Amino acid sequence: MRLPARVSRSVCLYVLGWLLAFGGSVLCGAQSRDERAVRAAYVFNLTKYIDWAPENHDLNLCFLGDHASGDTFQKMLDGKTSLDRTIHVLFLAPEAELDDCSVLYVTGHKHSVPEKRNLLTVGESEWFAQEGGMVGLVRIGDQIEVQVNVEAAQRAGVKISSRLLSVAHLVKSGGGVAR
Repeated sequence: MRLPARVSRSVCLYVLGWLLAFGGSVLCGAQSRDERAVRAAYVFNLTKYIDWAPENHDLNLCFLGDHASGDTFQKMLDGKTSLDRTIHVLFLAPEAELDDCSVLYVTGHKHSVPEKRNLLTVGESEWFAQEGGMVGLVRIGDQIEVQVNVEAAQRAGVKISSRLLSVAHLVKSGGGVAR
């Protein structure tokens, strides 16, 4: 029995959203542009699983690193809303202050992970979460794996939903798996 096109399209969109939210996304064609778009979608979905302070009406996503990736994030996320909060993508210089940032996204290995209260740190290097970052979006083969360092999040006062934690790979600072 074949489903009507409208139903099957809805089911596919639902499954795609679930995959992006919970770490099972396959990179389409493994092109870097597509990978950047997948990472941006992950970050958007991550914002839905963080307990943000009630006084924060906007989410400033501060971007540090590769400008091509930052451009993709800006095109895809700037002005979007997540949990009734408007996302603003801001480009930072390496020595910039982070006072206005809700999320810091870091590309590459060149940047150290700052410890700042109520700042969600997200990076894409394979060691990001083990080096003190909170969420690593790590490419493993043709997939993006979500790694979470719960200790780093707790130190910064960032509360991550148990729904996200249940599907992420939990890691510890200095290496090792938390599960």
